[in-house]
Amino acid sequence: MLTARFTAPAVPKTLVHRPELLRRLTAGVRGPLTLINGPAGSGKTVLTAHWAAAGGRAPRAPLWLTVEPDDAPGVFWAYVLEALHRGGVELPAAVGRPTRAEGVTQSFLVRLAAGLAESAQPVVLVLDQFDTAQPPAMTEGLDFVLRHAAGGLRIVLTSRTDSLLPLHRYRAAGEIAEIRHADLRFTHADAEALLGEHRLDISQAGIRLLMRRTEGWAAGVRLCALAMQRSPDPEAFVRQFAADRTTIADYLLREVLDAQPPDTQDLLLRVSVTDRVHPDLADALTGRDDAARTLAGLARDNAFLEQVDASAWYRLHPLFAEVLRAHLRQRHPGLEQQLHGRAARWLAGTGRLTEAVVQGAAAGDWPFAAGQLVDDLAIGRLFTGLEAEQLNRAFAPLPAEAPGAAPALVGAAARLVVQDLPGYEDAARRADSRLSPGSGAAARFSRAFLGVLAGRATGDPAATERAAADAERVLGELPPQRVAAHPELRALLLAALGAVRLGAGRPDAAQSALTAAVEACAGPGTDPGTQYPLCDALGSLALAELMRGRLRQAAEHARASLAVAEHLRTISSRTGCPSAARTPTSSRPRLRPCPRGRWTNWPSPNRPRTWRAVTPQRPSGYWTPRPAGGPSTSWPVPAPFWRPVAPGPPRGSWRACLRTRASPRRPGWRRACSGRGSPRRRATPRRPGAGRPRPRTSPGRRDCACACRRSPRAGPAYAGPCGRPRGRRRAGAVPPTAHRR
Repeated sequence: MLTARFTAPAVPKTLVHRPELLRRLTAGVRGPLTLINGPAGSGKTVLTAHWAAAGGRAPRAPLWLTVEPDDAPGVFWAYVLEALHRGGVELPAAVGRPTRAEGVTQSFLVRLAAGLAESAQPVVLVLDQFDTAQPPAMTEGLDFVLRHAAGGLRIVLTSRTDSLLPLHRYRAAGEIAEIRHADLRFTHADAEALLGEHRLDISQAGIRLLMRRTEGWAAGVRLCALAMQRSPDPEAFVRQFAADRTTIADYLLREVLDAQPPDTQDLLLRVSVTDRVHPDLADALTGRDDAARTLAGLARDNAFLEQVDASAWYRLHPLFAEVLRAHLRQRHPGLEQQLHGRAARWLAGTGRLTEAVVQGAAAGDWPFAAGQLVDDLAIGRLFTGLEAEQLNRAFAPLPAEAPGAAPALVGAAARLVVQDLPGYEDAARRADSRLSPGSGAAARFSRAFLGVLAGRATGDPAATERAAADAERVLGELPPQRVAAHPELRALLLAALGAVRLGAGRPDAAQSALTAAVEACAGPGTDPGTQYPLCDALGSLALAELMRGRLRQAAEHARASLAVAEHLRTISSRTGCPSAARTPTSSRPRLRPCPRGRWTNWPSPNRPRTWRAVTPQRPSGYWTPRPAGGPSTSWPVPAPFWRPVAPGPPRGSWRACLRTRASPRRPGWRRACSGRGSPRRRATPRRPGAGRPRPRTSPGRRDCACACRRSPRAGPAYAGPCGRPRGRRRAGAVPPTAHRR
């Protein structure tokens, strides 16, 4: 007999300690069966060997037996008896030994179970690599002995596939502990510990990228760590490595792909062109009708294919898919582009627009991909929504000479997204030359839609108004159902139109358009594509109310805008899709001179008093009043409020640059001022008497101590955001800029 089969593999020196899994394994061996199931390289054997090397925290050390796939039942039971003998388990002589390699008798199994039941201490036996390739008679015999040993035998199985043992019975009786692939995946802390064992200093962003590409696959993380040790720049290796050019490719091709029959290998190579695959889509790619059974078997066997949320869809591991695509290009040159085209038309026929467009772009069929986006009125998805980044990445290689009006329109939109105005104008001219009065309404609307967004970017109110009128007219020619399916179009149009009117000094007209934009979004949380236009429209409404002197209404709109922005941040962090604004920042509204001569909200000794605050607009929430025990309130413009002492923002953010000083009159509160790294401008020098209480201007009334009160020409007293009454500024009083430090 091979002595190596009775010895647990050596624990690697660069071992990641996983105490939670070790505790679960220790608790599992108190029952009759423990199953550790996962794909190749997931760390099943290393985890079990680490646990066994520590003695398994049991009275008797665990016994080890590595099972070979070609073991006959008689050979398997002979090795089991030898493992028990080497582990010091004394069995009655009547148990005997198997006499034939083809199988064992029922009486032998009965004697073995009885002998184990009489053992003083339970025997823990690890059966490594116990796969479904074993004959059914072997698993039936093991189940019989396990059930009739009266607790004298406890089995730990490691396997890539589910065993043929009746696991449902053990689950129903609560007599099985399972550690699955999801449990074996490395966490961020595990990957960081492994890289530390290899003496690699990788940033947190690099570790997150490594985890996203490997999805916690233990062998993938370890192989990448070994390759990074040989790389002159390990940080750059994480960003740039190609799986098909590393040892990962050799591992996956040998351990996973070569273990499959030829028909299954061909299916895996063909379905690797899509991010996820349906059995019907796989049949369309292979030209056969056996995909449903094959995909289900691969998922059951942990062949780096898993089912998506208990649906009919499947997805390949990202590294495995990357290796398969490279192997497909090597084995069948030119076939990948054809498969992308087939997948695009199948997905379009089932109504999956984004996936169809991405596949069409990958196939180089630009008229089809762009035509799908334009004809379905989905061109707004390039600017907002969860698919915006994916769609823009798909159309990045779109050539300027692609035939048709739809590619020119999509190319113009892609240029506008990245604020390339000269490139947009060139693409718009090409689109105008290919459009005619007889062109479809969807194409004409897309052209007018882009004209509105471009007018906002260039600050041209007249062109924006003309394009908005054209877009509104063409919308009436389109089917209402199709227009209703894309609420982001009207929201983006109205938000851009309102911003342009606001920048032109027409706050009343801007408010009507912006209010309609908010109504078109139907409130936060309804459609991810309308969340950015909603945030944009609410922020512009806050600015419009501020221009008209309505600070309370401006604060309400600003708070609502911040709530939507927080919702967008939550969505992007959960999905991994960026939700940043797509509208060029240069198109933000600029305020005109104020004839009433109010004090500027952003003081500067070089700006005359006849100007109000102008862009660049700073982040909302720069000043934050925090009442004791109450919620915080963020404002869209800077105003000198007090805030309590609280844990600051993460190091490296711009808010961390703020310095504070204690309030002389409000215990526990501090006042924020501009630090060296703050985006706020340097305030005017502090003048004598700044920050002191103002003299009374009338009985029972005190001037507001904050810097947001009106000038003597601003009119009668009113209540400001600080909640204290405000009055006329006394002649000779310290101007509000003296409070800003």
